[in-house]
Amino acid sequence: MLPIASIVIPTFNRRPILEKCLRSLLVQDCPANHFEVVIIDDGSTDGTDRMVAELALPEHFRYLPQPNQGRSRARNNGIKAARGEIIIFLDSDMVVTPSFVSAHIAAHQADPKLVVHGPVIHTTNFADPTSAKKKLSDLSNAFFATANTSVRKEHLVAVGMFDESFTKYGWEDLELGMRLRQRGLKVAKAPQAVGYHYDEMIDYSDLTPIIRKERERGEMAVLYYQKQPHWRVRLSTMLHPAFFFLERLLTIGNWQDHPRVRSFISAKADRSRLARLAFFFVKNHAYFEGMRAALAALSERDNSR
Repeated sequence: MLPIASIVIPTFNRRPILEKCLRSLLVQDCPANHFEVVIIDDGSTDGTDRMVAELALPEHFRYLPQPNQGRSRARNNGIKAARGEIIIFLDSDMVVTPSFVSAHIAAHQADPKLVVHGPVIHTTNFADPTSAKKKLSDLSNAFFATANTSVRKEHLVAVGMFDESFTKYGWEDLELGMRLRQRGLKVAKAPQAVGYHYDEMIDYSDLTPIIRKERERGEMAVLYYQKQPHWRVRLSTMLHPAFFFLERLLTIGNWQDHPRVRSFISAKADRSRLARLAFFFVKNHAYFEGMRAALAALSERDNSR
């Protein structure tokens, strides 16, 4: 008997929180033969494989390791391996409630052309993620985001699944969402499919990885617009001359790169609103720098033709 739903979880070096995620999926109120869990390990080096082995997961949990190839490839491999007609995407830093799977499955019974969203509640409480309360900041208007979303496999295959040219961080799920929207799918909510997203505390002492991630997100924003040249994409990515002008205006003199500013953020951001505001501008500048670099590369490529 094939499962009704397949939960696809890509992961990379998330061993501690992934363990909590998997344990929450072990106590679902949905019958075990109605769903499967497909864990795609995208080249983790933190002992994720040992943790999964030690959990001694039941047969409807499948662990599929692969060389590090990025999130789009990992999710596509998960879709291909999935045996269920409904694909539930779940990030590996999510912990879910017992009604998670059954709520997703039930939502799809009403209409075969749905993208189903479960609530995502953000928390920094690693010890007890599910103790967090829903906040206004947890609301999202994304048509398709992979933290806690489901859609029938036939639709994913029909639109070509995730675009694997998104090799860096950001936007690949929203780009797929645009194609699903164009196919005529609509959004539905599954209020009982609650997921708690664990956000690690920011390490203000070293901004390098944060800046790198934001630059990558900026680069992928340009690719997103290349793939989907739509006003929705321009607004969501801020890929417009007006936003570039405003960002330049707010960072006149490149003050955000000054060593004293970085030191101020490192020393004070955990308790100073001004330092956190400065941190926001540093991140935002890195994002725009990523877009500028991607646009320059496109221009150079076009000029060389």
